[in-house]
Amino acid sequence: MNPRVEIKDGKKHGFERYYYANGNLMRQRQYVDGVHVSLSFDFFPSGQPERLSGSDPKGNVVPICSFGDDQQSGVVHYVVNGVDVSAGWKLVGDSVVITKNP
Repeated sequence: MNPRVEIKDGKKHGFERYYYANGNLMRQRQYVDGVHVSLSFDFFPSGQPERLSGSDPKGNVVPICSFGDDQQSGVVHYVVNGVDVSAGWKLVGDSVVITKNP
């Protein structure tokens, strides 16, 4: 990992980016006054997307969607009223099939 983080008044402020040794982007997040405020993108060493995350009101990173190595399947992460109701997904032809259990 080769991190590049913007700092303001001792707190993360702006983009935080991590890179693989091969130069490809590993992760990108955005912060304002030390709080994660936007989507977070994680990538496999090949450069393909691995995970998309958001943030809760406290700035904690919360996964939204994960991608398998094959880029043909993954998990959609979500919680309703405190209950994890995540679902798996996979590409079948031109369609996305949702499975109950990831």
